[in-house]
Amino acid sequence: LASRALAIWEKVHGPSSGQLIAGIATLAEAHQRLGDHKAAAELAQRGLDILEASPVKTPGKQAHLHSIVAAARLSAGDVKGALAGYEQALTAAGDEPSLQRGEANEYR
Repeated sequence: LASRALAIWEKVHGPSSGQLIAGIATLAEAHQRLGDHKAAAELAQRGLDILEASPVKTPGKQAHLHSIVAAARLSAGDVKGALAGYEQALTAAGDEPSLQRGEANEYR
């Protein structure tokens, strides 16, 4: 269902629209939970690439996607890669107060 929803959003907004980030994150998490770590990491990286090209900075979204990539690496046995990914997530979160309190939900 999430894959179909993302495909519809891609047709409506284009394949590199920031409007896709929430759907990409949801689908990446679903793949992670189902054990498809490679697909999870690829989707999360796609989301990061879209965010990188965006002029609007969204530390919560970036931190979340970096943590998905890191978790996928850890599940695949890549401890060094996971550590680097979690460090990137923390760097992306920066000093954002809502992220430090765990209250942010930038997908709404």
